[in-house]
This record gives sequence, structure tokens and C-alpha cells, in this order.
Amino acid sequence: MSYATGLSGHVEYVKFSEGSQEVKEYPSLGHGMIGSKLYEDFNGDGLVDRIRENGAAWKEYRITRLLVRNYDYNENSEIFDKADKELQELMQKYSK
Repeated sequence: MSYATGLSGHVEYVKFSEGSQEVKEYPSLGHGMIGSKLYEDFNGDGLVDRIRENGAAWKEYRITRLLVRNYDYNENSEIFDKADKELQELMQKYSK
């Protein structure tokens, strides 16, 4: 499932047949200028297990941040909590 945000941005939600899920966020001005985010829920429990942020085109889309819940949650709980909330909202929206 996908929906637009702003001029050229969009959010993609994918639920795979084995239960894992991911959310891809491309900013409203496009990921070429700003970058993108990927939230991954490997076991389908509604909690984001890994967050990957990629830089813009001029940064060659390189990974700028990689967080893994098992190792990085305590220092980045606000980031994970926000990602969890977004994932859970999309799960509710598209589970119907």
C-alpha cells in the first residue's frame, strides 16, 4: 500500500506473506534531495526491529544511520517509539 505526501513524497507499507513488514518513507520533496527511511519489522509483532536512513542523491544514497532494536533501543527509544507508532497505525489502516 502506498500514499502520497507532499509534492513528490510517499509512504509505502508492505506486509509479506511470512508476516514481516516494512515501511518506506520518502520525504515530500523527494528522496533525491533529502533521503529516505526504512522501518523493518522482521517477525510481524508491530515493533520496528531495524531502522535504516539513507542520504540524498548527492550523498549517493549512502546509509546515514542504521539502528537495531536489540542493541540501540536504550539510546534511541524516542526514534523507535515513533517508528513503532507509525507502523502500528499503518497496520490498522491496511488490515481491513
